[in-house]
Amino acid sequence: MKRWVELILLFFSFVSCTTSQRLHPAYESTNDPVPSPSVFPEVPCWNAYAKSFIWLPLFEVKEIEGAEYYTYTLRLETAGKTITWDGPLSSAALKRYWASIPAGMVTFVIEGKDMEGNVVGKVLERRFYRASPFMGITNCAKKSYRETASAALSYIYHLPHVQAWLQTGMPDVRYSLYGYPSKIISSLIDAMLVYSALPSTPREDSVKAMNIALRMASYLSHIASSSHPLLKDFPPTYDKAFVEKRKKVPSLPDPNGVNGIVEANADKLMMLYGYEYAGVMLDLFDRTKEKKWYDKAVSVADAYKSLQLPCGTWHLKLNYFTAVPVDTHYMIPVRLVNFLHRLQNEYGKRDYIRVIEKAEQWIQQNPLKTFYWEGQFEDVPSYAQPYRNLSKYPPTDYAMYLLQHAPSEKNIALATELVRFAEDQFVMWSNPPSDSLLFNPWASRDTVAWLTPCALEQYHFYVPVDASASQMIHAFLAMYRATANALYLQKAIALANSITRAARDNGEITTVWTLSGFHTENWLNCMVFSAKTLLELDEMMKNIKQ
Repeated sequence: MKRWVELILLFFSFVSCTTSQRLHPAYESTNDPVPSPSVFPEVPCWNAYAKSFIWLPLFEVKEIEGAEYYTYTLRLETAGKTITWDGPLSSAALKRYWASIPAGMVTFVIEGKDMEGNVVGKVLERRFYRASPFMGITNCAKKSYRETASAALSYIYHLPHVQAWLQTGMPDVRYSLYGYPSKIISSLIDAMLVYSALPSTPREDSVKAMNIALRMASYLSHIASSSHPLLKDFPPTYDKAFVEKRKKVPSLPDPNGVNGIVEANADKLMMLYGYEYAGVMLDLFDRTKEKKWYDKAVSVADAYKSLQLPCGTWHLKLNYFTAVPVDTHYMIPVRLVNFLHRLQNEYGKRDYIRVIEKAEQWIQQNPLKTFYWEGQFEDVPSYAQPYRNLSKYPPTDYAMYLLQHAPSEKNIALATELVRFAEDQFVMWSNPPSDSLLFNPWASRDTVAWLTPCALEQYHFYVPVDASASQMIHAFLAMYRATANALYLQKAIALANSITRAARDNGEITTVWTLSGFHTENWLNCMVFSAKTLLELDEMMKNIKQ
């Protein structure tokens, strides 16, 4: 183990590393289905909308009436090769060839045939990307992790619309994403708290950053305007007044379509962002010792307690003013449970023990059984069809939760499969071919120019995003801590190196790692998450060296 770490640290030579290198030709078998049947023996077929696989996919197949046998056709489009064979119907028919299929586009067809060889029906036709497995650390850090993180936080602090808070105490219309105040402004408060505490931050800037954080917090408190008593301390998910103010300046661009999304959802509250805001209020209380911020956090936690459904979870969206559910979708409450644990463990609040237990039971009885890890975002609609829009956030959140709170042998096995699922569906260790046409239409043809390795966000927005890489880094680090398997640390380092390469000279970390994405308005919440991730990894590497 020590020798493995020494090899990794040699690769971890940040700025001096200037050439692409490869440790080994292969690291792990890709013939094991995701999730492993030995750990999850009864998971239904979750991959009906999947577009890419690292590990062997098991497809849902049904017998064709009148079929005596089945013909399998495997077209390796990128390699220009076709393989055909006959056999009984099997969901794992690809296993015999999977390990030898090179990365590239694949079409797989199963047809039922009668005794004379006539086709009597088609069982399946799927086109997907056979993705490359992890092949070692093939990229180098542009700068050290700490330097990249510090520069990003400094960039955010010096943005004119962030500095404007010192004068106005309100969001500047120049940055359209303030239209999502609970998410974006909470994240910026977090950024100011972290930046103000960095040893490298000038004293004057540190004081001003704290002032900005306080002004932002006061603003969120001011616009928390629900008439429902349980939601009185929840800042709105969507700020229609801000958008109306922006629209009075016709020259302002709206590259992320915020105006239309906010106007269409102005009366809705996404239950995801209340606990994120409350967590930042706890951070602010820890720094200032002003009890009003702690009281805000507890008020939000108490509201979640009152709004918990008998089944154990919460509605994903409520009417902001009446608390009436907007649709039938449920929130996957892993991060909320983490927030309630924090109140219990750090502040002695024992009011939420039963809330946590019920939420854990719901997770275990629902997404952990069905693998319906729905992508839940404020700017993406909820789909009626299950599995239509999966994301890596909920499964990796739950994997990390298990490893932190109950790292038993069984739970480590569960977490391993959850992280493997996320890697299988959302991590790209190399670039997909330009003819894939499987990704978002506006980004599909520049896949050969993606910054890789990378992690994709969700099926609905199946493109590389810096925060997605950060989420996978956290998942891999959690697995490394739990198992001491150096492979996880290598994967985390490879993705972290990409984040450093997505950083501009001015410190800005680009959100979307596509050719077109490098020219859009960046999501500062993603940048904050990436900066904090790099700081955590930097600290971890220091501890390993010691």
